[in-house]
Amino acid sequence: MHWARGDPVDWVEIAYWLQKRGLAEQGANDNSVPWLDPIWFPEVENDASFNIFTFTFRGCEGRCSQFMQDEWYLDVEAGVDQADTLEDVDGSRVIMIGASIGADGVEIGCAYLNEVDPGVCLGAVSFSLGNYLMHDYEEIVQKLDPIPA
Repeated sequence: MHWARGDPVDWVEIAYWLQKRGLAEQGANDNSVPWLDPIWFPEVENDASFNIFTFTFRGCEGRCSQFMQDEWYLDVEAGVDQADTLEDVDGSRVIMIGASIGADGVEIGCAYLNEVDPGVCLGAVSFSLGNYLMHDYEEIVQKLDPIPA
């Protein structure tokens, strides 16, 4: 899940790297954002490949024009529900990664998914969290215990 100053494009090179489908360096990176430079990504095991699903929080095409925390909370749930319907997705093994608004979103999404289907979300990784979605991060993480967050 993306950050407030971006959209899913920020995850393109990371998605290509994790999918291992030979798409690295085909994203829209103009070298202005170093975290999208795939040369620093470690090697992924040969037999490992991940299905990646990203979405845009409403009002955030290109960059969030305003903060709509209540709607973004609903976007998280809708995104989790949508990802579960995609072909070739193993809905029994989910890990979520997000930054900023997405950092809070993955914790909420993981907790939501485990309420609907216990134990499906195996963990959540958050970069630069900040209670952007109007829910207490620590409280949400407590709901995930013993799931790593």
